[in-house]
Amino acid sequence: MKNSLKVIIVFAWLLSSLFAIGGEQPVSTGWRVDFTVVQAKLLAENWKIETLFGTPKTTFNLEQQAKKQALVVSAKKSSGALVTTVKSVDLHKTPIMRWRWRVTKLPSKADGRITNKDDQALAIYVGIKGGYFSQKTLAYRWETETPRDASAKTSYILGTMKVKWFCLRNKSDQLGKWYTEQRNIADDFKQIYGVVPDKFALSIAANSQHTQSSTQAEIQWVEFVSETVETEPPSEQQLAVTERKRANPAVDRTFKID
Repeated sequence: MKNSLKVIIVFAWLLSSLFAIGGEQPVSTGWRVDFTVVQAKLLAENWKIETLFGTPKTTFNLEQQAKKQALVVSAKKSSGALVTTVKSVDLHKTPIMRWRWRVTKLPSKADGRITNKDDQALAIYVGIKGGYFSQKTLAYRWETETPRDASAKTSYILGTMKVKWFCLRNKSDQLGKWYTEQRNIADDFKQIYGVVPDKFALSIAANSQHTQSSTQAEIQWVEFVSETVETEPPSEQQLAVTERKRANPAVDRTFKID
């Protein structure tokens, strides 16, 4: 009984912390985090790594890739998610979540449909509280063996975390190639859970503990926009500022949370 109570208390703390992390960055389109220009200090202040108890942590580092910075996500027999809470997005006005990602190494023979092979090189989770000890979550995943466009419902943490996942990419997609995705989050929440949330937790995750393998992936940005807004790359002025920051040795670009 004592052990069960301890597990409940620990989970309650983790769940509350998931929705207590600040760091929303409002922009004209709604909200955007741009890992190609963000500084490590600001990222560390606004995001937090969560992992399973007793499992090694997936690592999240800002690194320069092909002359452009990206968030590099690496899992080595590990699990973890980089989490922030988004409060400034009105999903009725900016319902579209878009992001740019690529995978360079997939977890070996992983399959999201099978519990003991449920590993992903990269996934984005959008979660809301469903009650004090429950969470309702959408997951958009880059799988390995799972067929593209497959989806299913599952649960984690003794059934308290309900997840509806969607396989957007898998091993048939080119490794090392950048892809831009978009989903109507408001429609997905309304269809699956019957609500459109006014705030939610956003997580970038990877895990490979089930397959005991290693993965690597990168993500450049995530944004929430209206259905009519076009995604634009950083301007020349933004890139110039970024390059000056990179040339300054006093700027700490290492992003690691222990």
